[in-house]
Amino acid sequence: MHGVGKSYSSGEIRISGECSGCCCRVYIDDDGPGLSPEQQEALNRKMREPLQEEMGCGLWNTNQRLIHQFGNHSALHFTESPLGGFRTEIVWEIPAQEEQPLPTNLQGDTANANDHC
Repeated sequence: MHGVGKSYSSGEIRISGECSGCCCRVYIDDDGPGLSPEQQEALNRKMREPLQEEMGCGLWNTNQRLIHQFGNHSALHFTESPLGGFRTEIVWEIPAQEEQPLPTNLQGDTANANDHC
């Protein structure tokens, strides 16, 4: 449903991404009603705090998994979308090249998953 579930029109959801420097980012944008700057800041702040009973755990849990899997510069971030609604940004660190294990069985010119970064 993302942010367009409360809209009377069909709504638009746009998913895009990029890899640059040491991070990859996926953007999920919608043209729904969005959140006020205060609500966005509160949501971003909750992602950095311990889980509290009055908040849902889905986004918080996803944020914690990103941090534990990819490092402290990885996270969910929420802001205004260029479409006018809400943007969820998923950011994760790309491990340093020397930390990545080398493939042991390559055949021909098989593409690696991160050739595009």
